[in-house]
Amino acid sequence: MFEKELIFHCAPALAGIKTANLFRYKVLERQGLYKVISLYRQIFQLKGVEIRILSQNESSVLIYVYRPEKLKKDFNRKRQRECLQQYGYNVECLEDAIQHLSQRIEEQNEFPHEIGLFLGFPVEDVLGFIENKGRNCKYTGCWKVYFDVAEAEKQFARFKRCTEVYNRCYERGTDISRLCVNSALI
Repeated sequence: MFEKELIFHCAPALAGIKTANLFRYKVLERQGLYKVISLYRQIFQLKGVEIRILSQNESSVLIYVYRPEKLKKDFNRKRQRECLQQYGYNVECLEDAIQHLSQRIEEQNEFPHEIGLFLGFPVEDVLGFIENKGRNCKYTGCWKVYFDVAEAEKQFARFKRCTEVYNRCYERGTDISRLCVNSALI
């Protein structure tokens, strides 16, 4: 079940067309899940992808699948850097930034709005969401769009196609290690 959920929710990150994906997974047996995540961590690291638990409660965990090199590039952009620093993130150290995000999720019991920057959303849309308190968007898809609707629609369609293809491949028996694209090839 975990692998199927992983592919369904994270295909764009596994394919290398998105910085990261995030999903909540219901936990039946926590120790078994930790072992499974450890196994995927080993497989994915060879391809330049990381997987980790961002937060957890009694019944579920929040899984974050990301490409560290893409995330570093995102954080090196001036507006992303400034926005994250405003919320106390150390953008010089990816691990510190992710740990701070995890703490903010735990403290707030909801997603801090800047999480979009950890998922590769356009900074204009993240800032628009924050400034408008989630209202007045021009379009809604994978995220709320406040800036470039045409570009967002292209991205959403691309992510949808990727997810459909990955699900078909998985259902036909393609191993997840083959579905995870090596960062060197992107």
